[in-house]
Amino acid sequence: MWHDLKKNPKDLPEEHNSIFAKLKGTAKWNPHMFEKISDHVDVTVELLDGTRVVDTAKTKDGQWSPDRTYFSMGEVIAWKERPEPYRGDCTEENKAEEPGENWLMDRFTTVI
Repeated sequence: MWHDLKKNPKDLPEEHNSIFAKLKGTAKWNPHMFEKISDHVDVTVELLDGTRVVDTAKTKDGQWSPDRTYFSMGEVIAWKERPEPYRGDCTEENKAEEPGENWLMDRFTTVI
């Protein structure tokens, strides 16, 4: 379901603490850091000429943080959660386990 930001501009994706959050209020805090960040979501961007483009983006401290430069030539007008990736036929025999919290490190770390 798309969240229409023209109807409700404050209806942004849920944010969670960023890796920088623990530095807020310390001497290590830097103006380029952000306290909160959302997961990537699908967005519809309306460009200045009225063209609409679908892409992905996230929010940082309640502001859209797009990955593409053309976002500066328009505005995010709607967003929705990203769909789950295709995993093929899922049966009990071949059902993949959900990745754990450290799935990326587990993939590259081998204990010898």
